[in-house]
Amino acid sequence: RCSHVFNILDARGAIGVTERQAYILRVRELAKACAEAWMALREKMGFPLTARALPEPAAAAEPVQTLPSLPAVALDEGAARGSFLLEIGVEEIPARLAPGAARQLHDLIVADLNAAGLEPSGLFVDATPRRLVVAIDSLGLAESDREEIVKGPPAHVAFGPDGTPTRAGEAFLAKLDPANTVYRELIGKVEYVMAKRLAAGRQTVEILSHAIPRALEKLHFPKSMRWGNEPQAFVRPIQWILCALAGRVVPLEFAGVRSGLSSQGHRFHAPERFRATTLSELMTGLEAGKVMLRSEDRRASIVKQVEGLAANLGGRAVVDTGLVDEVTYLAEWPIGVLGRFEPELLDLPRQAIVTPMRVHQRYFPVEDANGALLPGFVAIAGTDTKAIGVVAHGMARVLRARLADARFFFESDLKKPLDAYLPQLDTRIWLAKLGSVRQKVARITELVRRLGGGPSSLRAAAICKADLATQMVGEFPELQGEMGRVYATRHGEAPEVAEALYECYLPKSAGDALPAGVEGTLVGLADRFDSIVGCFGIGLEPTGSKDPYALRRQAIAIINVLTASKHAIPTDISAWIDAALETYIEAGAPVSSACKPKIVEFFAERTRFLHRESLPTDVVDAVVAVGATEPKHVLAKIEALSGLLKSGELEPILTTFRRVANITRGQSATTESLPEAAPGDLALTAAFRLKAAEIEAASADGDFDRVAARMAELRPVVDAFFDGVMVMADDLSLRAERVSLLCRLADLFRGLADFTVIQDRSSANRGKQAAS
Repeated sequence: RCSHVFNILDARGAIGVTERQAYILRVRELAKACAEAWMALREKMGFPLTARALPEPAAAAEPVQTLPSLPAVALDEGAARGSFLLEIGVEEIPARLAPGAARQLHDLIVADLNAAGLEPSGLFVDATPRRLVVAIDSLGLAESDREEIVKGPPAHVAFGPDGTPTRAGEAFLAKLDPANTVYRELIGKVEYVMAKRLAAGRQTVEILSHAIPRALEKLHFPKSMRWGNEPQAFVRPIQWILCALAGRVVPLEFAGVRSGLSSQGHRFHAPERFRATTLSELMTGLEAGKVMLRSEDRRASIVKQVEGLAANLGGRAVVDTGLVDEVTYLAEWPIGVLGRFEPELLDLPRQAIVTPMRVHQRYFPVEDANGALLPGFVAIAGTDTKAIGVVAHGMARVLRARLADARFFFESDLKKPLDAYLPQLDTRIWLAKLGSVRQKVARITELVRRLGGGPSSLRAAAICKADLATQMVGEFPELQGEMGRVYATRHGEAPEVAEALYECYLPKSAGDALPAGVEGTLVGLADRFDSIVGCFGIGLEPTGSKDPYALRRQAIAIINVLTASKHAIPTDISAWIDAALETYIEAGAPVSSACKPKIVEFFAERTRFLHRESLPTDVVDAVVAVGATEPKHVLAKIEALSGLLKSGELEPILTTFRRVANITRGQSATTESLPEAAPGDLALTAAFRLKAAEIEAASADGDFDRVAARMAELRPVVDAFFDGVMVMADDLSLRAERVSLLCRLADLFRGLADFTVIQDRSSANRGKQAAS
């Protein structure tokens, strides 16, 4: 019943995206409760169905073999190594998961082999929709014998006063071979009986028979499932396991499937099994069975066929890299199909045509030399057939229905201006504690007003979510913002307002374009800050790996937008948080300003995550430690210090900072600005003061490249100052002036970064050289 109510509310547009998860979670919890109640009832009845005799399971096609007795490692290198092949045959794996799963499997297996010292070389890993393959050209067939140290009991426990073994000593010695060396060793303050023995290396087949099932269990998927009565979970049911080492089967079992030496080709073209023990044999058999194992071969074939068929239509294919990657893992034997549809369907906006093609059908659009769409598409089928025309007709029929729906929705939506859709947002819940989408729009508009948005920005904010209530976006959610721009243009909104309705959602993903106009920038920032502050305010901040409201992604987008923006808008994250909190509180929402420290730290953590990928970690941490609310300044400081680090000029600056910090520890500046030079040491103090003033001025201007340049020139000035000036002079007023000067310099350092966090690479290098 709960599921039925959810479907009704969703169909009527009464549930927002953020509330959808909570409703689905409730449905799942109720389903679980029903299942538990049913199990309790069956248990009470004594599980009557299990009293019936179950049929014997069918014998495995290739029964598990006992561990083959591999020959001992021979002196001849050729006999000591062999090839390895593993193929996990499964039902179709989701395209986005297949390549990552293959790499995970490869890394886990190779890690175990390297740990055993087997030196795998000539590695291969790839995946198709129905198989994960790992192959190794050369692999040791056995571990080398190794020397082991066995620790026994304390000597005074193992031997009596006369030196004869006690029971404990006899028990320890009984575990050893006569050839083992027994000796005593002082560990701490206790002498122990120790033994040195030679342990024979394990056979590689034994290592693999345990390592592969363990690796399969460790594979991470967003959602794994258990099949039948098997305890092991996997993304899809496993159909076969091919596992061969040096031409012989590696016996293992996982999820009820036993390993063998056979594979199979295409599901429909070549379902019969064939034998393979090496990668070359597998690839030959798969090619004969209409399967392209190498993903790069499938990708190249797809691109070639798509471009060739588009040329047959008199145009060029719109080749999207993401779509090519997805289709590559949807078909084992890609076959291009050219389809056509009625030209009148091209009256729709471009995105309303392209989105159903790409997102829903995985088709490639075709355009002419001027970029206008043509009434055709190229699709990739996974099965070869003589009746390719029938396939093309069926594909076109599905697309034609979607485009016809889109045209109906588009024409219906155009009958009303965007303002007319706003009342429908009153019944669309954003978050239960924070109200409807209409209330969110009101907060966004107020936030834009508080942060200095002009009339165009306010107008864009007022209708930024109106397209959510349109039929087109209801059917194709991917067009959110796109259709808002189209409808706003059709109804005569100002161009900057229409563009803002699209740009406010940018960036949508990593590497995506950033908003160009000030209107889209302001509305997008206000929307994201409203979401982050609201969620933190009611205790819905991200935890661990869970981020149901995509707050981390929104924070990254805010940082990128504020870093790149050249508009005259507030760039301090703290100011945006304060304005959003005030907006919530004035609207009567259950949000308290006490959540601000958590939000500030959340942005600091996201800043670290964003910049650590490409910049020195300790430099990033040092800059973020002194504040991360000005993203543009944070990045400028990190890049400036990273430049000094790369040029080798950061180490002298660290030395300078330590000298200044040591002498000013526990001291504070007595003046708000840099003190005048004291008589008697005018030249040295003046030079010191000049450099400090230059750093202070450059820092105030936000010119951190100039700050870095001035800091690089500081070391000799500070050295000369310390050599020629007595800081802790007997004259207290003179001492105060000199200490104040150093304190001001130390404060300038601390305002730039926490230099104590930056690793002293010169010391580290000296330590390495000394160790070597």
